[in-house]
Amino acid sequence: MTTVIGLVPQNKQADKVKQGLAQLGINAGQVKILAHPDAVWQQLGGHEKLRIVMRYAVIGAGLGVLLYGPVGFFAGYLDCKLMGCSQSIGATFLALGLFIGIIGGGVLGAIIGLNNLEQHLYAYVEGVRRGELLLMVDTPATLGKEVISLLRQEQGTVVRDLHPRLA
Repeated sequence: MTTVIGLVPQNKQADKVKQGLAQLGINAGQVKILAHPDAVWQQLGGHEKLRIVMRYAVIGAGLGVLLYGPVGFFAGYLDCKLMGCSQSIGATFLALGLFIGIIGGGVLGAIIGLNNLEQHLYAYVEGVRRGELLLMVDTPATLGKEVISLLRQEQGTVVRDLHPRLA
């Protein structure tokens, strides 16, 4: 399953989108229509938060390993080789450098992800404040492109193309 999120004007286009979704075989239980900013914050806050924040945290942790891995290597291996300390101390410094990289990068990535989340939610809420309806359509991947085409055909704005639905 994938989720298509889009904004549609609250007029005949919204009705045409609903009819078009029914013709595609998407039942009403697969479509969420949000018309109030508070409902958007409640519905999408948790739905989007995990996906966005986790993606940025993983990217940050990976970058942290790339940046702090060499620091740990130099501190752990080369310094101990020059100073004559044991390999276990060198390995400890290497592990500590990698640990700092993973944790530091992951936390920084999560903070950036939270900022990105706020920007996404703001775009959704602003559309609803302008008088549009926010549609969340859970659809099989095979129908995703047809749903996007339907939204665009009826003067809708696809806020988010296809992405896997979170449980």
